[in-house]
Amino acid sequence: MIPRAETFGAVFGPASVRGAGWELAAAGVIRAVLWLTLPMLVLQVFDRVLPGARGDDLIFLAVAVAVALAVRAVIDLAAASLAEAAAQAEARAGNWAAIARLFSGASSDAPPARAISAPVSHLLILAGLPVLAVALTYLAGAMALPAILLAMAAAGAGHVIHRGENPAPSADGIAVRILDILWTVKAMGAENLVLRQAEGAARDAAATGRNQVRSLFAAGRTMTLFDRITLVLAILTGTVLCLNGLITVGQLAAGGLISLTLVRDAFRGTAAWTLARAGRDHGDTTAQAADAPQEPLPRVTGNLMLNRVSLDQPADGLRAVARNLFDRIRIEVEMGEMVLVTGGDAQMQSTLLRLMAGLERPQSGTVTVDGYDLAAYRPDSIRRQIAYVPNLGNILPGTLLENLTGFDSGRAADAMGAARLTGLDARAACLADGFDTRMQGGAVGFPAGFRQHVAVTRALAFKPKILLLDRATENLDSLDVRTISEVLERLKGRVTIVFASTQAGLRTMADREIDLDSLKPAPEIGAAGDEAGEDGDTPIPGPDGEG
Repeated sequence: MIPRAETFGAVFGPASVRGAGWELAAAGVIRAVLWLTLPMLVLQVFDRVLPGARGDDLIFLAVAVAVALAVRAVIDLAAASLAEAAAQAEARAGNWAAIARLFSGASSDAPPARAISAPVSHLLILAGLPVLAVALTYLAGAMALPAILLAMAAAGAGHVIHRGENPAPSADGIAVRILDILWTVKAMGAENLVLRQAEGAARDAAATGRNQVRSLFAAGRTMTLFDRITLVLAILTGTVLCLNGLITVGQLAAGGLISLTLVRDAFRGTAAWTLARAGRDHGDTTAQAADAPQEPLPRVTGNLMLNRVSLDQPADGLRAVARNLFDRIRIEVEMGEMVLVTGGDAQMQSTLLRLMAGLERPQSGTVTVDGYDLAAYRPDSIRRQIAYVPNLGNILPGTLLENLTGFDSGRAADAMGAARLTGLDARAACLADGFDTRMQGGAVGFPAGFRQHVAVTRALAFKPKILLLDRATENLDSLDVRTISEVLERLKGRVTIVFASTQAGLRTMADREIDLDSLKPAPEIGAAGDEAGEDGDTPIPGPDGEG
């Protein structure tokens, strides 16, 4: 377990590594004292060695300073190594905690991951600032005043430049996102959702990179400006004091060195502290979001509604500009209905079905089932009641039975029953080990018809309340299509079925159609101008094309 400091670390930032408390602050003080040997050497050279021409003393002092600076470098390396090791350990713990939360569907006993903060060097730097200020005041007297004022100004500038910057994404967010994408690809076949998430991640990474480059550029320019101002003011002030006999030439040289270091460390330390605070706040926000008690979707009957849903297809390599797929549409499907999706193109139809399954998130509007907003519930609880079958099913690595149960041994009986309904049991009997046959080679090792047969059976094995078929029977032979049609006919009235298909036999089974070409922007419910009895819903045309 990584201990947490309760004193110094609570003031200067997240104490997420060993030593991020009094130990690290003490190391910062020692580091500053060791660095003071360099200006002390300059002081001795100008005030004692050069006037007396004592070369032996100069060699001795140079060796002593070299040893002190070497010890200081060792302290810096040790602190950096410790911080890096602790950061890696924290990242691993965060990833495991995220994995545990994702697969358990509940809060894990492992501690939530925190964003890896900016380097903890801010503790080393800030702890040494008082030492430098006291030493400068003692050695150079009034020469310390402009340096201290500039150090305060530099600290403020460092805070302003890096305020609000997120130094790194949280390990928890990365792990959850990757695992969620993997589960989606394998279990749901939602390649389009993965592409959208990848595009969003790329845009976020590019924006973060641009912001970081701008911050680094601004920080470098600001540091250079403060260095020049400090050098000019230190020399001017020291020269005036030296001409009036208040300080010696050695004090002037040593004071100039300390002034530059004081202002520079004030800027660097405050900037690092600001980044650490931003990382802590970002980590707390992410951990709270990951640990938020997302409730499972309650048992539903199957009343589905898309209320003023809008969604755009972003520009990509094939499309130069973004395309509006849906604009504030409203669709209602009652429990037990069998509804055919027509019009538009294949992508629009697929996107609509994925919206209904919770696999796509609308840019505006809500998708609800029995009044429950799907965005507010755990994905694993949604897929238990809403089954989406893409037009090309996936074969997961494992046995045929594991493919049907989703690796949930408690659903073996339901999976076998679904296989008997769809006729997959006859195909399984022809395999070497029946339902225990291992599906080697993944999806590429099996014909499209078999993959679709497995995908439809897997969806039925979960006994969903809503069944969404995205051209799910296009690759089946005529016998399998007839079998699936009989199953759907038996489910009518008990399961809400929304499907897209080009097969005439299935299309005639629909109770009604949703023509995507006829959908218009829906007014808000209760808005002025709604006609009585129409409750603001977009008219849905029937098979003859009339509303």
